[in-house]
Amino acid sequence: MNEKMTLLAGAGKAFIDFPEEAFPTYREDYVGVHDLPHTRVLILEDTQRFVIVNLEIVNIFPDTREKLVEILYEETGVQPENIWFHNAHVLSTPHAWKVHFDPSKRPKDVPGGPGGMKPRTSQQQKSVELVSEAICRAVRTAASMAAKNMRPAKVGSGQGYCLGNVNRNLETHEGWWVSCNDEGPADHHIPILRVDDMSGEPIAILFGFHAQPAVLDMVFLEGGGRLVSGDIAGYSTEFIEDEYPGAVAMYFTGAGGDGSPIFRGDYFLVGRNGRRINKNIHEKAYLLAELLGERIGQQVVMAADRIRTDALCTRIHIKEIKCGLPAKKRADGPPARPDGPVRTMDLSADGTIDIPISAMCIGDMGFVGLIPEIGQTTEIYIKEHSPFKTTMVSTFTNSGPKESGLGKYLGEAQYYDKVTFQAINSLFAKGAAEIAAETAIALLKDCVGEECFYEKD
Repeated sequence: MNEKMTLLAGAGKAFIDFPEEAFPTYREDYVGVHDLPHTRVLILEDTQRFVIVNLEIVNIFPDTREKLVEILYEETGVQPENIWFHNAHVLSTPHAWKVHFDPSKRPKDVPGGPGGMKPRTSQQQKSVELVSEAICRAVRTAASMAAKNMRPAKVGSGQGYCLGNVNRNLETHEGWWVSCNDEGPADHHIPILRVDDMSGEPIAILFGFHAQPAVLDMVFLEGGGRLVSGDIAGYSTEFIEDEYPGAVAMYFTGAGGDGSPIFRGDYFLVGRNGRRINKNIHEKAYLLAELLGERIGQQVVMAADRIRTDALCTRIHIKEIKCGLPAKKRADGPPARPDGPVRTMDLSADGTIDIPISAMCIGDMGFVGLIPEIGQTTEIYIKEHSPFKTTMVSTFTNSGPKESGLGKYLGEAQYYDKVTFQAINSLFAKGAAEIAAETAIALLKDCVGEECFYEKD
């Protein structure tokens, strides 16, 4: 039986402020900052406390994530199983590499195994530590702010639409590679959750966009080096927050496996007879990121204005299941991964890999969290078969200490037939994405069985 209950919510944000001593960063050639990325925290409480964490960072290693879980408990009292943790996979930010790492102990079958990576210099080690500390400091600030701002809330969901993303698999004479393909399958819908206070003013706007924040991926200054930026994730959320003062906005990277921003600073074009023409516009790309981020933000604001929130809310639920997926056969020693398109490659299956798949429901909205990056066709299938009015699928979500290395591609069967970048760089074999999709749908339906009364008409 559905019951009325008081939902409480509080949100906070902070810049991830990397100190000058962190530059140049380890392995990634960042020499400074163009614009600071953010971290944001949303606390939701019914009979339990739940925390949603959103980081504008490319990825973090398990040791830093474990510290973040401790920080969130200290600042909010949340239990680890009630944390929904998302890296927006912003490709113009440094990794939070493993802080203490001995390359001599790296497994032989891992690229850069024993002897394949040099020990860090003292400056490199210091950079790794400072990047991790900056992320932890930002999460603590945002979580503390959210805990102090708890108040009665109501929620509602809807969706926007933006033509700012395309499929990133484009065929050349040599084979398929990463670019922008206007003819490929793409989902331009933007799922949105709006959390209001009781006066109707937004506390938080959560939205999903089906593209890696990658306008600035591999964009170098003409004089060398890269600058840190929040890319379209940072620019879109800042636009939304300017329009809703006092609210936080969270960018969730949806089907980033084959979802690309419509413009990129490092890219190629296809000329006559499928010829690949490489391009890099260097510093000019920062304006592209800002313009596209603002366009996404505009579309979210327009859609969010149409959402009506309701104080009647069922309990929030988070569920997780382990799913066994077919693994791709690995070559003896480090796998040979081509640095350009190919027409043929051994992508046969061998064994299985267990991955976690998570589902969450908040009011009339369902969420699916995956670590590997799925494609837009798979995301559309999950959404169409979801029991919820609005469904958000995000990747690089809820990665934990035992899942490092699973943030790889989970491409559709068609991509294995075409030998795309996703298939080449995946740990999984053909058919894995389809199994994961069915598992996610079943998990969403389990959430409905747990008193989530909102279902599609």
